[in-house]
Order: sequence, then C-alpha cells, then structure tokens
Amino acid sequence: MNNMKMWPTSNNSTVKLPKIRKLLGRPHKIRKKEADESRKIEKPSKCGTVIACSKCGTQGHNKRSCPTRDQPGTSQLAGTSSQAHVFV
Repeated sequence: MNNMKMWPTSNNSTVKLPKIRKLLGRPHKIRKKEADESRKIEKPSKCGTVIACSKCGTQGHNKRSCPTRDQPGTSQLAGTSSQAHVFV
C-alpha cells in the first residue's frame, strides 16, 4: 500500500501521548527568555590587537613564547628559585 489513504480504518481507540513529567535534578542556571528580550551580549573581538610580553615588554609574543624565557637572570624570581632553603 503506497498511500496512507489506502490503509484500512480501525475501530480501536486512538493512541494518546504519554503525560509530560517534570524531570528530577538541578534546575537550569538561567531562565528561558522571551523572543522580545535581549540575548547574550558577546565580548568584543581581540582581532587586530597587538600582544606584548609581560616579561620583556616587547610586542609580538607573550610570556609563554618569550625568547628570553630560557636565559638565566631575566626572570625576577630566578634568584630565589635556584637557592636551597636551609632550616636551622
């Protein structure tokens, strides 16, 4: 049978949908907003900003990829981390 109109009719009662139950668990973090309410405001893009290193202060790289990172004496904490602590 190619079409629903060709199906034989049944005298049985129609099938009803199951009842919608409220699910258990934590409630949603934010409420659902109406269509006329404002949506989430996005942050401005960082595209076009120049990155400056916080260690050496030059532009074009950050602290993690600093070329002076592996050189001794460039870090402010280099003297304290290499010394051994002696407790008397």
